[in-house]
Amino acid sequence: MISIRNVTRRFDNNVVLENLSEQFIQGEISTIIAPNGTGKTVLLSLIAGFITPSSGQIVFSDGYTHSDIALLLPGEKNLYMKNTVEENVLYFGSLMGLNRKKVLQSICKYKKMFPIYDQIRHKTAETLSYGQKRMASLFSAIVSETRCIIIDEASEGLDLENVNCLIDMLQNVKKDRLIILSTHDYSFAAKVSDRFLFLKNGEIVHRATDVSYEELLSIYKSIFENGDK
Repeated sequence: MISIRNVTRRFDNNVVLENLSEQFIQGEISTIIAPNGTGKTVLLSLIAGFITPSSGQIVFSDGYTHSDIALLLPGEKNLYMKNTVEENVLYFGSLMGLNRKKVLQSICKYKKMFPIYDQIRHKTAETLSYGQKRMASLFSAIVSETRCIIIDEASEGLDLENVNCLIDMLQNVKKDRLIILSTHDYSFAAKVSDRFLFLKNGEIVHRATDVSYEELLSIYKSIFENGDK
């Protein structure tokens, strides 16, 4: 479990998150919903330990630590571009303490979820399409047995085939992982998420579970377009 306890984060005089509390548990996919520029990436970066709170605490329990987290950022910065896909997977596995044999065993275990792995394994990351890079970085996190996977703008730049592959991958591994997403693709979010956290004015102002795409849009509009909490 990861617990956020009364966390505030400010940059100079700009308060981005204020007295925010939340819990994230294993076996659940949580998606943070908010317009651009309202603190989603700051919140994910705090959880991952890339930045520290101005006040409050982020507490790890049930054996979780900062070293169990893989944070996948938007864009193409999650892989070493001059290395092959397989070299990237082996490297990130080694960072999690797995030897080559264990990483190769893990690849065999999970590659059915990433059908094009054998086609691209010997290609350098720089030669891949944007979607392939995003999927390869997620595959690296899964293969390395990372216990907590955080993906900022999870479905950004992915075509329908890769979005469906992403959903399958996350659903297949969530039982043994703690997964936190942010996205503006609410159709994707409704299909993959167990719960939704709506972030406004630096706080979680609404929580929802088991909602359809239409219900998700309705909640979004009531919070962010009508100004209601």
